[in-house]
Amino acid sequence: MPTTWKTTEIGFYEYLYVMVYDNTDTFVKNFKIYLGNTIYFAEQLAYDINEGLNSNTEDLYAGGIFVYAYSFASRTVEYKIKDGLNYKFKIPTDEELATYVGSEWNTTQTDYDSSNIVSINYLISNYVATSPLTTFTSSYLNLVPFRSVLLHCPELADHRYSSPSTDSSNIVRKINIDQQLRRAVNDAYGGAFAEDFLDASNKNLKKLSFRRTDTNKKTLNLYNI
Repeated sequence: MPTTWKTTEIGFYEYLYVMVYDNTDTFVKNFKIYLGNTIYFAEQLAYDINEGLNSNTEDLYAGGIFVYAYSFASRTVEYKIKDGLNYKFKIPTDEELATYVGSEWNTTQTDYDSSNIVSINYLISNYVATSPLTTFTSSYLNLVPFRSVLLHCPELADHRYSSPSTDSSNIVRKINIDQQLRRAVNDAYGGAFAEDFLDASNKNLKKLSFRRTDTNKKTLNLYNI
């Protein structure tokens, strides 16, 4: 299976959401940075985020209010407010964004669909909600956006996989992603002689249809490959 997706895959990981406050934690502004449709190296992703942070804060200080430092050793990135500026900032988690950060997000400045956030928080491992900070340090930058994908085939499904999703009975395989982007994944974890099979007995098959999704059952783009 070719890994046709990109680091910031359209429809899955596209935006970084940011909220800016003054040094008394009074809200100043919010914005989102578009980063979608790109295959990233970690250093380039860190740089592009910083460019987006500063281009959206030119109105607060000439050249923007942020500086950053990327670590090759840990593959993490630190963003901080420039020295001498009385600002703080917050990068909301996906859980917070689902409620417009507890209705604190100013939708008149920058609106979004709270049910379809498509943030890049998964890539920077931003899961823990924080108060406004002067310095934010990411976790390890994860540039392979899908750790596993699901293969659906209603004609072959034997209902061995289950989940709360309404189409879970169509899942025939969960495939672990062990390759970098633009390489091929060979699903060999079951082993040649393992008890890993589909029961297709008592079926009259004329056609097979397949769908590849992420673990939230959202269809992945094959880009005509």
